[in-house]
Amino acid sequence: MKLSATIIARNEESAIARAIESVLPVVDEVVVVDTGSDDATIDIAKSLGARVEHFAWCDDFSAAYNYCIEQAQGEWILQIDADEELLPASVDAVRKSIADPAALAYMVLRRDLYGPESDSYTKMLHVRLFRNRPDLRFVGRIHHKFITPIESIEKESGLRLRDSDVELLHHGYAGGDQLAKLTRAARLMELELEDRPGQFYYLVELGRTYLKLRDERGVALVAEAARVVRDNPQEALANRSLLATLLEQLLAAKTLPVGFPLSHDDAARLTLEHFPNAVPLLWQLALRAYQSGDFARSAELLERVIELGKSERYDKGYSFQPDIMRGDAVLNLGVCYASLGRVGRARECFRQLLSVEKYKSRAEQNLKLLGK
Repeated sequence: MKLSATIIARNEESAIARAIESVLPVVDEVVVVDTGSDDATIDIAKSLGARVEHFAWCDDFSAAYNYCIEQAQGEWILQIDADEELLPASVDAVRKSIADPAALAYMVLRRDLYGPESDSYTKMLHVRLFRNRPDLRFVGRIHHKFITPIESIEKESGLRLRDSDVELLHHGYAGGDQLAKLTRAARLMELELEDRPGQFYYLVELGRTYLKLRDERGVALVAEAARVVRDNPQEALANRSLLATLLEQLLAAKTLPVGFPLSHDDAARLTLEHFPNAVPLLWQLALRAYQSGDFARSAELLERVIELGKSERYDKGYSFQPDIMRGDAVLNLGVCYASLGRVGRARECFRQLLSVEKYKSRAEQNLKLLGK
């Protein structure tokens, strides 16, 4: 089966070569759709053998993605962003995947890097390897999704969405102008909600983005999303990753406005019922338990977080900062055990961190307080 890698790009001269070179061992063609670069992106892509097409940017990532797919000649599409790369160990997995005649598409694991260390990542599932069919096209100005839910296409076609061993490495969270990215994302989500008002996904995402930008409009959007959860929980559960994101925001809030549609207890109940392996939510529950003086419950939750990190059995529906299931969790666990009078266990936690520069000073201070 012929495989096309599709990339949309604009001013990606520092990253585009890495993305293209990573897929060359397995694809039959690389299609780069440029949306208005004024740097060396186009020249670099062409020098590596990519076919470069042009698309007039219209504030709509889905429109650009769909145009890119329409230029592809392969029966299969490997969709990769310019700030990503295919891991070398995944080449054989890609070949094996597209050879399956019963497969419609595949879930691909993306490693989201959060720092310069190669192990500073969490894994998130995305549909990035799929057949080049006219019914597999996108909608959404940003954070695109399939126009027709892939579950519906599965039923109609008799083909299946499958898991895969394919992995991408994403560099986008590890650098760049994050403020500019947030500002651009907010503008596109504003337009998306003008186009299609009331979408739970974008209420949560835009609300969260506004709050990161310290824009008070985020409070009203988060409240509107919370009303959806209260009044139409099935709609919210159909957007699991965004429901988890909303619950994380609520659990992290010290107080909620008077009359807010959901309480902290509601958020905790929904977390334990629907997201038992969601590290960011368990982390927030652990913090709340500690702040309320329930050190035993906090320690129990942190032990769970650490175990999920070690086994990689955490919920991969969304990305999060990996430190909260590693060093941060171990540090807080040590504090919990110290508060419970379990000095030996607390020392074990702090000693684990002595070899990690980020935590060494605090670990030494806590060991000193415990009398080593």
